[in-house]
Amino acid sequence: MVATNALELGIDIGGLEAAVLVGYPGTIASVWQQAGRAGRGDAPALAMLVASANPLDQFLAHHPDYFFERSPEQALINPDHLLILLITCAVPFRLARERSLRLFGRQFERYSAGD
Repeated sequence: MVATNALELGIDIGGLEAAVLVGYPGTIASVWQQAGRAGRGDAPALAMLVASANPLDQFLAHHPDYFFERSPEQALINPDHLLILLITCAVPFRLARERSLRLFGRQFERYSAGD
């Protein structure tokens, strides 16, 4: 099977026994997400990163401790970004609205359609 980085989305493929990543995807979190698609059952699985000629790939190939000793990156959002506000405002549940008001304040009220 050949796939794009859609493997990061948590698609359950089933009995995938190996994941071969061709080139570093750019973040430690992406590597773990893509590698984690293999071995979803009880059987052991293989995950392999094939380094390209890209300087970052070459650095990781020569310094694997840099990758294995670090935690995945933290996701950061800009609460003033219009798309984030629209997605948050689209959630119809009252609890989500209350959390959004605490997180986004007046920006949320400006774009929210209400309950």
